[in-house]
Amino acid sequence: HDLLVTVRGGGHGISGKAVENDTLLIDLSKMSNLSADPTTMTAVGEPGVLLRELDRGTQAHGMVVPAGVVSHTGISGLTLGGGIGINMRKMGLTSDNLLSVQIVTADGKLRTASDTENTDLFWAVRGGGGNFGIVTSYTYRMHKLDPEILSGVMVYAMDEAKDMYDRYFDYSLEAPRELNMSAAMSMSPTGTPFLMAGFQYMGSPTEGEKVLKSYRTLGNPVADLIRPKTFLKQQTLLDAGNPHGTNYYIRGRTMDKYDPDLIDVMMEKWRHSPGRHNTMRLIRFGGAVDDLAKDATAWPHRGAKWDLELGGSWVDPSLSAKNIKWGKDYWDALAPYVSDRFYINEMMDETQEEVAVSYGDNYPRLVQIKNKYDPKNFFQSNGNIKPTV
Repeated sequence: HDLLVTVRGGGHGISGKAVENDTLLIDLSKMSNLSADPTTMTAVGEPGVLLRELDRGTQAHGMVVPAGVVSHTGISGLTLGGGIGINMRKMGLTSDNLLSVQIVTADGKLRTASDTENTDLFWAVRGGGGNFGIVTSYTYRMHKLDPEILSGVMVYAMDEAKDMYDRYFDYSLEAPRELNMSAAMSMSPTGTPFLMAGFQYMGSPTEGEKVLKSYRTLGNPVADLIRPKTFLKQQTLLDAGNPHGTNYYIRGRTMDKYDPDLIDVMMEKWRHSPGRHNTMRLIRFGGAVDDLAKDATAWPHRGAKWDLELGGSWVDPSLSAKNIKWGKDYWDALAPYVSDRFYINEMMDETQEEVAVSYGDNYPRLVQIKNKYDPKNFFQSNGNIKPTV
């Protein structure tokens, strides 16, 4: 019937490309078996597994697979796009810990892809998104992690935001790889803007207290909410702010250098935010993310220092035009301060040409592999790698 085929895993993707109208939807959400083997330190999950299930299954053995930060995210899109989260600086991306996949390619064949079988395909699925087939099974490397970590946020009034952002950028460059760092502007329930600096230490809470001591003495925080808590608890804290069934407008770009003027622009535009659920988030890459070469996998952002993401969120559809216009205008103002590359899982309305630019030097190889396994672009409702045959 010449229908476009789309593929749904956990249903967390914000671009909507997995559930487009007038398509044949292949829904994998019921394929949700998971097993974890502490003797081999491996976990095997089907494409419908959610992060909360992955976290519970691995933490039952005192281990984790590095993953995302919202517990109702599915493992499929996360892994295929790269997979960033609070463990990445210590343990690498989700895709860096992928050992093999079972994948159905466009010709209908079920293939194994790993470091020893179909190695070109294995390279491509670690960051190249859903361009190359439907993955039916993921095998991951697990890492040891005690149940309790030190995590939380420091909250600051906006009149301290400029100074604290400057300190954040400096501090993040010196932080040990055990420490994940983020900074985000948000809104209180009454509509008052504020800044949060977030920290998660992937080691003993006692050691984490020592590492964070110097930062916690800076500025005049409204609240210090950094406390020991279970890893499983930490992994659910962002769920409420990322509900199903709402409206989103997301833009993201990596950053290689910091221009202090960026913060002035961010703060000025933020004061005009039309929604109380909007966020502007900055996270630090580095650590184990940069242990691999830029061309080790398809994920193209090794060496980038930060990722800046605008997250627009609103419930009432009648507010869509207003929020999207604000988001686009805001992002246009930030463009001079960020790179032209984006994490594919933050894709919203970027063009195929922008996808090509974002993959950089890895893009020609991705096209070659696409030509080999999907020359007719059967899998195209994604951050598309367009074949050239």
